[in-house]
Amino acid sequence: MKLLGTMDVKDGELVIGGVRVSDLKEDYKTPLYIFDEEDFESRVNTFSNNFK
Repeated sequence: MKLLGTMDVKDGELVIGGVRVSDLKEDYKTPLYIFDEEDFESRVNTFSNNFK
């Protein structure tokens, strides 16, 4: 898997934005869509800057 933005693997578990995916699953149940705000903003800025 390609890790994007703030994604990381710690102790064999996917972490996004410093939050373990298992914690998100426990809090919000599944199915769950997770957006990495930092990565999203970076992509929006890149897209926007290409049209200046």
